[in-house]
Amino acid sequence: MLAAALSDPAHHEHAYVRLVQLAIAERDSGELDALFARRRAFVFEIPEEFQRRVNASGPGAARRRYNEAIQAAIGRRWHDAESGFASLLGDAAYHVPATTWLFRIAMRQRDFEKAHFLAELTRSAPENPAASPDLLAACSLQRMDHRQPALGHVIRELGRRGAYDAPIEHRVAEQHAVYLAMIHLHNELDQCFLRGMRSPAEARPLFPDLPDPVLGYLGRRAPEPTPATTHSPVRHSE
Repeated sequence: MLAAALSDPAHHEHAYVRLVQLAIAERDSGELDALFARRRAFVFEIPEEFQRRVNASGPGAARRRYNEAIQAAIGRRWHDAESGFASLLGDAAYHVPATTWLFRIAMRQRDFEKAHFLAELTRSAPENPAASPDLLAACSLQRMDHRQPALGHVIRELGRRGAYDAPIEHRVAEQHAVYLAMIHLHNELDQCFLRGMRSPAEARPLFPDLPDPVLGYLGRRAPEPTPATTHSPVRHSE
């Protein structure tokens, strides 16, 4: 039932946390890797739902869960802390810090076998393309209206990750990772890819395996901030 619930947006989060916790209890690193891959694919699973899902699972939401889990750990609310950190395992930005906190909790609970397993789990941290030099360079170049050099950096990152010439499963996974990283940078850093790919047709050469409803995301202009949100550091595309 939990595995089936992963496909249901209403129950995905709860199911993911429980399955991750069960895999940790079983010391099943292979199952964890499969869950991490499933989690990353969930955002892209239904193209027509892509915009809603990506906005609900962006860096802001992950940061809130991480901060809430830290506060729970400080307050020794171990159940809440473990659930919060478990929800971040497999996340490109938060996998290592969340695993480290779970390790600390296990050590405090004197569950040293679990702590050792979690220590090894830090080795499976996914690479974070949103921190790659090429995507960061592309983000800044695009905001200076240097469109072609910016796209050249994106192509270089995709090529480095085997997003064009690998088997289809790997190609799609890497295109997912890079495109999602671009969205995270776009939403956090002044809509830096807004004019980079203004339509699915412009994005298609870079991401040949992604569908049009997904590729249209970066061409959407965010609304002007209201006075209440003028000073917010994050602006989201709608």
